[in-house]
Order: sequence, then C-alpha cells, then structure tokens
Amino acid sequence: MKNVNTYVDQTYYELLGLGTAISNVGSGRVNNYEGDAWGGGIQYQYKGRLNVLANVNYLIEGEDLTISYTTPRDGGSVIRKSWQAGVTVQKESGKLLQSLGAQFYNRHIDGINT
Repeated sequence: MKNVNTYVDQTYYELLGLGTAISNVGSGRVNNYEGDAWGGGIQYQYKGRLNVLANVNYLIEGEDLTISYTTPRDGGSVIRKSWQAGVTVQKESGKLLQSLGAQFYNRHIDGINT
C-alpha cells in the first residue's frame, strides 16, 4: 500500500466534539503542546507509643495546544489541580507490626477548546 498523491493537498476533517467537525485542505495537522507544572508536599512523623506519618501534596498543571506549524492557531488549554492527603498509624508489639493507613485524592480539571 502506498500514498500516490504525496505532493497534492488532500481534504481532511478535524473532529472538535460529538458530531462537530470542520473540513480543511492540506497535508495534515500538527499539534504542539506546551505545559508547566508546579507542586509541593509536606510530611510529618511522630514516634512514640504509636508511629504516625501524615502527608499532604498539591500539584497544579497547565497545558496549551497550538495547531499547525504553517498557520499557528490556538487549539485549547487545560488546567489540572490535584491534592492528596494521607495518614498512616503503626504500632509495634513483640514480633507483630499493626499498620492502618488512609488516603484521600482530589483532582479538578478545567479546559477550553477553541
């Protein structure tokens, strides 16, 4: 199998959402993604009769889409925010170690398609 019209622009369609598409003429589409992320976390440990380890983490990410090298245009943007918290409790007795842990995770995504 081979493409015989490599130097002739072809019609192609971009699917933008459910049931929405636009027609273009060219050799295809190129997507350029640029993104940044920033985050941090903190941990605290207590050692006594019980060992307790608690942690909290936060992350924010942004990503932009630029479509095509020849005629650049915005394709969309997305911002993701997530945070996680957890705690672990341990008790050591003789030859046994009992451990109990709990985790919570929350992620929120906002985006726009242009």
